[in-house]
Amino acid sequence: SILSWEPFRALPAGYGGENSVLWRNTTNIHRNRRYNATMHQAVSGVVVAGAIIVALLSQNFDPALQKGFVRIPTPDIARYPLKTDEFSRKVVTFNSNGVKCEGWKYTPTKPDPDYSDTLIVMGHGIGCQRDFGLERYAEGYAKAGIATLTFDYRNFGGSDGEPRNLIAPTRHVEDWLAAVEYARASGYKQIVAHGTSYGGGHVLVAASKQMNVTCVISQVPFVGGPESTKKNVVARGLTGVFRIFHTYLKDSLHGLIGWDAVGMKIAADKSAGEFGYMELDPWELQKYYSKHPKTRLGGWENMSPGRGLLDVLLYKPIQHVSKIRVPTLIVALKDDSLCNVKDIELTVEKCGQACTMALRDGDHFAIYEPDHFGPLMRQYIEFISQHRSASSH
Repeated sequence: SILSWEPFRALPAGYGGENSVLWRNTTNIHRNRRYNATMHQAVSGVVVAGAIIVALLSQNFDPALQKGFVRIPTPDIARYPLKTDEFSRKVVTFNSNGVKCEGWKYTPTKPDPDYSDTLIVMGHGIGCQRDFGLERYAEGYAKAGIATLTFDYRNFGGSDGEPRNLIAPTRHVEDWLAAVEYARASGYKQIVAHGTSYGGGHVLVAASKQMNVTCVISQVPFVGGPESTKKNVVARGLTGVFRIFHTYLKDSLHGLIGWDAVGMKIAADKSAGEFGYMELDPWELQKYYSKHPKTRLGGWENMSPGRGLLDVLLYKPIQHVSKIRVPTLIVALKDDSLCNVKDIELTVEKCGQACTMALRDGDHFAIYEPDHFGPLMRQYIEFISQHRSASSH
């Protein structure tokens, strides 16, 4: 460049030297050109990288992934009010962050006077709805003279929201808080939060956020402890972990672009090498489906979108329990392959005086079997009676 030519640099100021207008303007032009070239290269790199990512995520590397997840109207018979000699059931709704959630309100025909101001709120586990076995417990409470509300999380069952079957624990906890506020606004002074499996973890997190309840029942809860995490990673291996992140990224991209949701099975057959949130042995899978009705609310399918997977992976109820202040009963089963007993014991230890643990024989799905259902119901009602009475004085 002429600017670096020694005779030019030696000229007096105003004639071409380093302090001249010509020197400064020419230098600025060169700087701007270099900056523009660098920015062009950076933008080009981002565009190329983005195009590669889109191309990779658009490929169907995993044949187990499926598209869809739109709501299917439920036949009216599945939502009809129910009336028996012992209780009645009707559909109720409440809002959670602007989305309508739906539930069943069970009212005993002969209410127990001691529980006239009490409502039990129930929520289910991972990828499940209120019609997947929760009604057995709700009916049990109603037959004992206690009003009960079971509800569906957003994007599930009778509740609004799409894509359907979106497993997102942070949203589920928000739904729990909204359900309890609805119960409180309905005039009930004593509210019991009863969650099972994934919902058992949700009530622990909600309770740590000072959910306005009398007491909490957490049944075979997922707590996100170290034993379960280690077991899950080892069982899936590097390939399984890659499939999870691929599913998450692929469906997140689809969500941003507005394409159909993409996801994986909620309950998968481990023996067949299927890929899913829960990878179960055939006998466990049979127990899982045994609590499902023939007609499922919202046209439920055994698939969930992948965009909630990061929330699922980071979800650790065990990290919240030290903030719980209300009486909490945590029930664990010795042979539970999904919710590790050691993790639950550690959770109770971290929770402190607020938590009590009850350990029983059986696997994760045994809570729906007659041998366990009856004793558990008696234990729950005794626990509620004890703490409802204590809080009413």
